[in-house]
Amino acid sequence: MTGVLKLLAVGIAVSAWGLQAAPVANRTAVHRGDGVLRWADDGSEVAVFGVNYYTPFHVEYEETAKRGFDHKEVIRRDVAHLRRLGFNAVRLHCFDREISDRQGNLIDNHRLELLDYLIAECASNGMW
Repeated sequence: MTGVLKLLAVGIAVSAWGLQAAPVANRTAVHRGDGVLRWADDGSEVAVFGVNYYTPFHVEYEETAKRGFDHKEVIRRDVAHLRRLGFNAVRLHCFDREISDRQGNLIDNHRLELLDYLIAECASNGMW
């Protein structure tokens, strides 16, 4: 069972309870020193409904390629599906060694391109 299918099962269960998270992509969060991440516009605590997402990185990247799937198409479909399930956030697990050199400089490679694409897809779907 792939990670997306596991997330789908959880998403279906939550959706059945009628939860629908509001889009948040155009809001800015700030840390004001009280230990709580807050929205810059009204100071309310950030509360998002999201999932972990790995496709551009690590094993998921390699498995996607090995199966002959287009990474961007997989990301596009996953983000659209997650949005339909009511998620408004994605937590990325980005391995620095896959997008940067030993000094921490970004490397212009396919994985960095996919990270940028994922962020853009999330934003265009109201996800943070």
